[in-house]
Amino acid sequence: MNYKKIEDNLWEIFLLSIIFRFLIILPINFIMIILPNLIKLPEITMTEKEIWITLLFISPIFEELLFRKFLFGLIAKYNFWWAIFISTFIYSLFGVDFISLSLLNVFFIFIYYTTKNIWYAIYSHFVFNAFARIIIFYKIDIFIEKYLEIKSIKIILIILILSLIYPFYKIAIKFYLRNRKDNYE
Repeated sequence: MNYKKIEDNLWEIFLLSIIFRFLIILPINFIMIILPNLIKLPEITMTEKEIWITLLFISPIFEELLFRKFLFGLIAKYNFWWAIFISTFIYSLFGVDFISLSLLNVFFIFIYYTTKNIWYAIYSHFVFNAFARIIIFYKIDIFIEKYLEIKSIKIILIILILSLIYPFYKIAIKFYLRNRKDNYE
């Protein structure tokens, strides 16, 4: 696998994803703004516990299996770049912030593709969602002021931070072993 070639083409794929996003999603958003009564989205209410379960378990497992394992895996058998593009585009349609979701998708694809193990991508998705939930919904400054005095919260934050390192460590080891093996053959 030529990693330099992959790195060079990532920007092209990312830019194509943005262009297609605008071509498809902007007209839909425009219609929803002009005619808000035509499209009524159901109001979903969830308890705090249900939000945590969804964000930390259901969402990472479902999304990684669907978008990385199944969709990316299926298309990558035929064309690696189209697999990234299509899975990124479809994944990004499900959210408001296209650029962030596109970057996340490429990041999770990178983890899945390099480790050949969907559980690393699920784990990384889990950790990302945990941090996002804490930072965005609890306003991290208030969270730190209010809960950092409690030792268990300090331990939880340290574990979450350290847990981010583990998938990258595994990826780095795989790269090292793969490059070392390629250099000696």
